[in-house]
Amino acid sequence: MAYPFAGDVVAIGGPGTGETLTPLDFGTVPAGSAKQILLEVNYTAQQTLVGAQIVIPAGSQGDFAVFAPQPPFPAQPAEAFPVIVEFRPKSPGAHAAELQLLGTVNSGIAVLTRVPLAGSS
Repeated sequence: MAYPFAGDVVAIGGPGTGETLTPLDFGTVPAGSAKQILLEVNYTAQQTLVGAQIVIPAGSQGDFAVFAPQPPFPAQPAEAFPVIVEFRPKSPGAHAAELQLLGTVNSGIAVLTRVPLAGSS
């Protein structure tokens, strides 16, 4: 199955960046329908990222889902991997969530990058 490409490549920096990227806008999708977008995630840091995860935090999942490598996985410098994000609104109106890349930093889990998600129905 082919998915629409989001157009932008998500570049993930090294640990401690905590940057927020441009929102990924799904546009208008009828309630009960779904739209999936393929992102290419590029890890741009110089060191291996241990315990990487790509998640939509609990509480904001509702109408969005992410299909990414099974966590935790190591992200190697200059590695690229596909991530599919799905918007499936259950009700009319505006919807928002946040996609996060997490990794182990100083023996703890830290949010390295945030991608706001938006859509309406």
